[in-house]
Amino acid sequence: MKKGPFEVLDTKVIYENPWIKVREDSVKRPDGTDGIFGVVDYAPGAHIMAIDTDGKVIVIREYMYAIERYDLLFPAGGVDKGENPLHAAKRELLEEIGYESNAWVDLGVVNPLTMIVKSPFYLFLALNCKKVKEGEATIEVQKYTLDEVEELIKNNEITLSGTIAAFFKAKMYFEAK
Repeated sequence: MKKGPFEVLDTKVIYENPWIKVREDSVKRPDGTDGIFGVVDYAPGAHIMAIDTDGKVIVIREYMYAIERYDLLFPAGGVDKGENPLHAAKRELLEEIGYESNAWVDLGVVNPLTMIVKSPFYLFLALNCKKVKEGEATIEVQKYTLDEVEELIKNNEITLSGTIAAFFKAKMYFEAK
């Protein structure tokens, strides 16, 4: 089977759970040499830059197991199989922090680590967000101005690529208006 300029000779699943699948592809490179690719298939995600009715950006603080620390980020979560990314974004905003929005802007998609991870991040801007219920108890909600969020990014206090991409895509959206 061909994948771009590579010929896939063999594929084997190394590990799989309900969220990720790790596989190794043996390939013939374009120059004719043999090689391998390790690929992580991870479910797509929706990242939401939510702005409340006072114009404040909603940032959450949550423990991130893989990096072993609390991190600041935008609400985000997985897109279920067959689910529309916007529907997932609305669901995640409500589940995680208990907010809803009546105005959504599609900011596009980004792909992290494109050489080894297959997991598109769908980015959204949610405007006029209002709290309608309690969110998850383990998630702390904080609110900042746009300038303060940019400072958090500059100071490496926000490091999640989907959050950073959503912020700068939203900033471009606002600048174009």
